[in-house]
Amino acid sequence: MTTARTTSGITLVLAVLFASPLAAQPAPPVVRIRFVGPAAARRPQEPTAIGSAVTLDRRAQQRLTRAREFLDQGKFIDALPVVQQALAESSDAFIPDPKDPQRLLSMKGVLEGWLRELSDEGRRSYELQFGPAARQMAKEVANDPLGVFRRFPTLEPGADAAWRHAVRRMDEGRFSEADRLFERFRATANFRSRFEPELSVRLAALKHRAGESNRAQSLLEEVAASHPQGKVRFADRVFDNSNESRTWLQRTWGRSKSSLSLFAEPGWTSPGAGPERRSLVASSRMMAPVEWPAGGVPLVVDPLKYPTDASDSTFDRLLRNTVETLAALKDKDRRLWWPRFQPVVIGDQAIIRTLGNVRSIELSSGNRRWETLADDQLERLLVRDGAEPETSPSFRHYVDQRMWDDATTSRLSSDGALVFAIEDSGPAHPVDNAQARQQVRPVEHNRLAAYDGSTGKLVWEIGGPSGENALAEADTFFLGPPLAAHGRLYIFSEKSAVVRLQELDAADGRTLWTQPLVDVDASWSIVRNPSRRLAGISPSLSQGYLICQTGVGLVVAVDVVERRLAWIQELPQPSTDAGFQAMPQPVETSKDTGWVDGSPIIVGDNVLVPRAGGHPLYSLSLRDGSRRWSLYSRGLPSNARWLAIDSAGRMLVVGERSVRAYRIDGKEPVPVWAKETSIPTSCGTGFVMDGVLFLPARETRVAETTGLILALETATGALLKSTPVLKGRAPGNLVPCHGLILSQSVERLDVFAMPEWKSAPAIAE
Repeated sequence: MTTARTTSGITLVLAVLFASPLAAQPAPPVVRIRFVGPAAARRPQEPTAIGSAVTLDRRAQQRLTRAREFLDQGKFIDALPVVQQALAESSDAFIPDPKDPQRLLSMKGVLEGWLRELSDEGRRSYELQFGPAARQMAKEVANDPLGVFRRFPTLEPGADAAWRHAVRRMDEGRFSEADRLFERFRATANFRSRFEPELSVRLAALKHRAGESNRAQSLLEEVAASHPQGKVRFADRVFDNSNESRTWLQRTWGRSKSSLSLFAEPGWTSPGAGPERRSLVASSRMMAPVEWPAGGVPLVVDPLKYPTDASDSTFDRLLRNTVETLAALKDKDRRLWWPRFQPVVIGDQAIIRTLGNVRSIELSSGNRRWETLADDQLERLLVRDGAEPETSPSFRHYVDQRMWDDATTSRLSSDGALVFAIEDSGPAHPVDNAQARQQVRPVEHNRLAAYDGSTGKLVWEIGGPSGENALAEADTFFLGPPLAAHGRLYIFSEKSAVVRLQELDAADGRTLWTQPLVDVDASWSIVRNPSRRLAGISPSLSQGYLICQTGVGLVVAVDVVERRLAWIQELPQPSTDAGFQAMPQPVETSKDTGWVDGSPIIVGDNVLVPRAGGHPLYSLSLRDGSRRWSLYSRGLPSNARWLAIDSAGRMLVVGERSVRAYRIDGKEPVPVWAKETSIPTSCGTGFVMDGVLFLPARETRVAETTGLILALETATGALLKSTPVLKGRAPGNLVPCHGLILSQSVERLDVFAMPEWKSAPAIAE
């Protein structure tokens, strides 16, 4: 595992973990440290983290060091309770590697290693001290078998619980989680003997399905060699390393596959289409022809009027004129102002965020099915007291923020039943409200709301201000929409300048687990730094690892299966100034340059991390966080904004007027096409389907804008088709559903038929 590199003068400010005697009180929560930057200016290539990793304080480290000494001396009665108390903590922390103080390791991972290395006498002592508690816990938490394993990872009750969990995950098709746990059992001698030969046969099946045929064959050879007759009974059959057995694996667990799996429709329920953020989608049946309103569904409407009121209100005209004025200014500016809004699809409806609320639109007709109440912060600005509508520059700035900059509020996510939205984030800068003679200022809290996807009913909400009627998780600022996976939500939140990963129950919003990630420098708190509160960051998930782009220069991986920290990596951010800068640049999504989405994209063992400012793009190892390569502006299309992955693992990078493709399975990214493909001006995010990249674009000739849908073949870079879809305006971010393409811009929601294209002749790569 790796850690963020520290510069000269960086010091560790430590707090107390185990402040009270072990036996007197339960273990207090893990606390944090802070990297304090030097007063001198930073060089352009030096790290620019504006936060610090979660680690133990000096006193806690001394206690663990003493426990290690007791273990070496055979004083198990003194050492093991200290180890077990730390393992019982709900959250993990980093500790320095004794061999390399600049390298941070998971505290729980290190402690588990100590337990696995115990002598026979040490294992007997550990069993005597904690075996009864482990067996009792296994009886009481049958609905959370991994809880026993996380607390007692080397005792038989924990191993048995984890084995049942892994087998169930394999049966459910959650193969990566099962693979991880089976590999753990093979790495522990007593567990390996306990579960063989079924362990190796199941692991061989998983490796075969993942395309690791050599690994699968070696596992089968080990199974055959370990039995005198070369045969073993498993799954009601005699099993060995014969062709017949390998054929059985293929028939039972599916063919070996090396290409990336596609996300099946319907299910475009989060930005990037799925938990790995690759923007892939599988083909699906064509929906019946739609009767869509001419000119699309307008989205800039008065959120305060009654839903059935068809009149053109004063606030309708105010908001419409404000957005039209801002859009015209951006067109003249000739920079890439991409909208932040992107719909999610549940069945036959598109759920969209507008300037003032969340709405459901029927795909078959364009009719509104339901909508939520108006955003409280916007309602405070649109004071209805008979005075003239708000027209101040600061109000226009707020509208500008919500339409083009605010990824935190504008993006939605869903688990297929509920829709999750961040509400009441408010302005990133103070906004003057002349009518109310007050100023609406940034706040330290917002709300996470869950709406029923069918009816729009508010099912639950958390966050908001503290007070008499405070909700759960009051005074918390949620940094972006949650990632929904397997009945759980994973979301970043900030409270008291600490960025946390929270695991919530999707059904009711209960917090199941919280892992502090980083401490934020006071000068970059969520109230003082507009770019951080607008970035809309969310985790990405693959193979049981949550990859957390924290927004303060640190990327943290969390093992969600075992609820422990895996690794941390600091990414250098080059200065945008010619000279040195006293303060680091934030990790943000700029409104006119840089990546529109900073969420990590996971491709196999590659974690692609887009960073704004200078366009660096980093590749990290999913397993240990080590840096593989980086791409800067010279190696990317001009003004690169967005990237996606095709089913062959190619990385597609979209710039202002060009697209490039790269192979990313080696030590360095390698261009796939002979040259980059020139395109009209891109104007939003797209998707990949059947080896074709679909993109929205606009073309302006003689002051007339034509909106286009482009289709590029990912293998060759050929522009297969450019389909005009709109006159006088550009499309927005694209989402596929049922053979149709949804487009959400700042002003309208449109639907288009999927363009037909003819593939170009294949070329050798």
